[in-house]
Amino acid sequence: MIPAEDWLDATTKSLLEVANTYFDLSTMEAGSGAADAPKCGAMIGLASEDNTVQLMLISTRLGSESLGRALLGFDSDEAIETGDLADAIGEIVNIVAGMVKTAVHDQDDALNLTLPTFFEGTVEPLAGQVVLETMLKIGPVETRVVVSSGVRRVTRKPRSSAA
Repeated sequence: MIPAEDWLDATTKSLLEVANTYFDLSTMEAGSGAADAPKCGAMIGLASEDNTVQLMLISTRLGSESLGRALLGFDSDEAIETGDLADAIGEIVNIVAGMVKTAVHDQDDALNLTLPTFFEGTVEPLAGQVVLETMLKIGPVETRVVVSSGVRRVTRKPRSSAA
């Protein structure tokens, strides 16, 4: 099993590389950084027989809008609709996850990606999951990178075919 610290390190490095490659940081605005501001972001899973992890990118709604506009090439004052925002933030985590998969390939070459999921509000881990996070500034936007990992050990008893 890949340690949670390795997931967080690979995710953080990948997100910074994506920001430096895809975003014009000079056009970004911070928005509200209030601790009680609603959270907005996206998550994506990577899974194999030995590893299961969720990678999450979380900011405020305004911070996520700034990241979305930066990815899509919108001006900083241009409105972004929720559908475009969901697509943009989902694409950011998808790109990051692909880079993470490459970064940990030597530790697990059987990882598969899930589809990204956009969310607004809170995301709570289940019992038994290891959760690590770090704060990053992407341009002026405060962003939380979260990894939630656990072992994938699903075993099911065969169902009876009796009626």
